[in-house]
Amino acid sequence: MEAIYRLRFKVYAKQRKLIREEDYPSGLESDEYDSHSIHFVALNFEDTVVATARMILTDEKPSPLLKSFPYITHQHNIAPGTITEISRFLICKKLSKHPHPNNRMTRYQQFPTLSCRAIIVYGLCREIFQESKRRGITHWGALMEKSLMGLLRIYGFRMKCVGEDIDLFGPVRPYLGSLEDSDVAELWFLKSLLE
Repeated sequence: MEAIYRLRFKVYAKQRKLIREEDYPSGLESDEYDSHSIHFVALNFEDTVVATARMILTDEKPSPLLKSFPYITHQHNIAPGTITEISRFLICKKLSKHPHPNNRMTRYQQFPTLSCRAIIVYGLCREIFQESKRRGITHWGALMEKSLMGLLRIYGFRMKCVGEDIDLFGPVRPYLGSLEDSDVAELWFLKSLLE
């Protein structure tokens, strides 16, 4: 968890300047939702965390999305405990391009048209999708930048904007999506390429 918090601080404070470094003297970014979340990471060959995301379990604690837009579940007929908020979805700006230590061909080398970043995004999305299915989650919510939503659409995640922008580490929009609406066929097609 410390590695996750450290990466979040690095991205939000040092790279994107969304938070003030002096407000986080420990060099770690965490909040009250971390203990009510399932965390996902991508590791490089040195077992360093290079990307992360979390699912906030809204049946344990109302998420920032549900606090800011409390009407969403009623408006879209979403049963309690079947929506999760995806947040803190980020990737380290610098990704190592060192070859695999066993000199095996990596997935990135096998499929040069797929960037390392794309493989990481796909992997995180796949894990979130599978964990959602295991937990009986039917809907995802998220507060995110329009550009991130555009990226996630590439991987079959269909979410629609359901409100106005708010300021949370910069301007973000509320999005809502159903697992049934996501193009699972597209997700598994990409999975077959990578495995």
